[in-house]
Amino acid sequence: MRIQISDPSSTPQLILFLRNSGIAAFRKAKEGELNVIGDSTDAVVHVQAVLTTWNDSHEDATAKIVG
Repeated sequence: MRIQISDPSSTPQLILFLRNSGIAAFRKAKEGELNVIGDSTDAVVHVQAVLTTWNDSHEDATAKIVG
């Protein structure tokens, strides 16, 4: 699945946040996007929950699943 972040300069902080949340299987894609390995329903639900927490604490750099 792909994650897009509204402020690409915040990507390193998002990567750290994902790792600290137990999501370690991903790679950088194009500017402002990450590819997370895992498309199962459980993986999507977990990533969405992590991104909701991220968005609640980072109003200036929101992240969302885009594919």
